Amino acid sequence: MMTLFFYPNESSFINVDQSIFRRFLHIRSYCLNQPKGKGHYLLALIGIIPRVLLSFRSRLTICWFADYHAFLMVLAAKICAKKSVVMVGGFDAVHYPEFAYGVFHKPLRRFCATWALKNCDLIIANHSALLSSNNTYYNPDGHPEGLFKLIPNLHTKAIVVENCITTKAPAYVPPIRTRQILCVGTTPRFEDFYNKGYDLMLDAALEFPDWQFVFIGLDPRWLDAVKDKYHTPLMPNLTIHHSLPHSRVLQIMSETDIYVQASISEGMPNALMEAMLYGCKPIGSNVAGIPTIIDNQGIILNRRDPQKLIEALKRCMETDADRQAISQSISTRFSLEKRTSKLHNAICELT
Repeated sequence: MMTLFFYPNESSFINVDQSIFRRFLHIRSYCLNQPKGKGHYLLALIGIIPRVLLSFRSRLTICWFADYHAFLMVLAAKICAKKSVVMVGGFDAVHYPEFAYGVFHKPLRRFCATWALKNCDLIIANHSALLSSNNTYYNPDGHPEGLFKLIPNLHTKAIVVENCITTKAPAYVPPIRTRQILCVGTTPRFEDFYNKGYDLMLDAALEFPDWQFVFIGLDPRWLDAVKDKYHTPLMPNLTIHHSLPHSRVLQIMSETDIYVQASISEGMPNALMEAMLYGCKPIGSNVAGIPTIIDNQGIILNRRDPQKLIEALKRCMETDADRQAISQSISTRFSLEKRTSKLHNAICELT
């Protein structure tokens, strides 16, 4: 079946889904270049409606993330009686006004996402928390999250298909590691430094001067602000990378003792899966898919508190880990075959 597939930017998990869909659909893909700036994204948005309307052979449209582009895709699909699927991954299922996070923060963006989700034929989320949940890690009294809590009278069919790991498992998982703690998370906005829990990690870096702390993903635009606010030049045990080749990130994971994902908001973080695949002992916040990924292989943080993270790190440092078991757990539970089967079944039922 001819299918149009729209996505905002190039990323590993979207490329995985493209390869999955190509197993049973004839896919025509369109990258909208959202990270390149408003001009690039606007030009791509303008092209969505004619592409859907003039693709006479297509019967299905799919997009990643509920955003401006989802509105245009679903609208065009409805005009020409085509099915539409919106895939939801995290940013499009939460709202944190205090640090301007989530597509529901801006009125027009909220309208576009809401209309698309109410009018598409199927919603696919990568974790049940993105449909309905309560974030007590960030707010002990609970912070409502998920589409069915943020959108009144949403009745669109929604299913959960968890992410998969496609990185090849290492043949050998080294049991002996350097005294190193790793955190990976991109920061397209300065507020993401807080969202990803980097501020908590800086408190921990001061507490454990004999351990190396490595951050991967901090945008260079925020380095001066971080230096001024947190005095990072005074932390000789801290290394910050903007970005690294994927192979280098995996190498660092294979050498690292502990991986931390202390995010306020997430979906199913691929970096956490990869770190565990490479045998890192995991610590993560009790948010969305993080505890699902960690399962019983690490420590879950139930409250956003630097002291709680420090205590968890102490426990983790003192714990012997079966790193091969950690790796095998990820390979078994989040296989490519499982995601492929569930996506195939969902599309077959829809069409």
